Amino acid sequence: MGAWVSPHYLVRGEGHGWDVDGNKYLDYLMALGPIILGYGNQRVDEAVIRQARQGSVFSQMHPLEVEVAEMLVDLIPCAEMVRFAKNGSDATTGAVRARAPTRAATTWPSADITVGTTGTSARPREAKRASAVSALSHGFTYNDIDSLKRIFAEHAVAAVVMEPIGVEEPKPGFLQAVRELCTENGAVLIFDEIVTGFRLHIGGAQAQFGVTPDLACFGKAMANGYPLRRSWAAAI
Repeated sequence: MGAWVSPHYLVRGEGHGWDVDGNKYLDYLMALGPIILGYGNQRVDEAVIRQARQGSVFSQMHPLEVEVAEMLVDLIPCAEMVRFAKNGSDATTGAVRARAPTRAATTWPSADITVGTTGTSARPREAKRASAVSALSHGFTYNDIDSLKRIFAEHAVAAVVMEPIGVEEPKPGFLQAVRELCTENGAVLIFDEIVTGFRLHIGGAQAQFGVTPDLACFGKAMANGYPLRRSWAAAI
């Protein structure tokens, strides 16, 4: 194909994407994951339009929040309760903060951890937070259970937060070994399923691989690219 031909702008999406010059593209990225049903899915778009006409972001909960929460509890193996958040970073950060309160954490990734592991910030407050988080965070190598065991041997671990699958598939027994290690040491296992949720399996990677975490975070594909309404209260 030769030179890079990715368009600078896309202006319309109906199954495919069209740029400003009317050229048609097949978007393999699908907005980096959220568009699981394709652009312009009629059923989704019509439901969004109906709800938009009824208003959004009310000061109280909407019945749909409870209905969606109950559906997620039925679909996701680890789910017993649901709390809606504004974005994936907020969800993973909230999950990490639910760890045992008196112990250090082995975590990756979350908004706090990203600040702590990607360098200091020009803002003094964020720089202090980065330093504090970095001291409490320890990375391990995916598919290398021994690297995680070493961290457990050297630190009091409160939580392990990880994507169950990323650029490579888990080796046979790896996720099960992580689950067992957390259980044996009283650490919370958190799966970041922002990307994997509803793709590998309707119940997420945990359903696909048969490994149930204590907490899990889902997003992106949940609303085919639309933002879910944010709730101030937990939907249970």
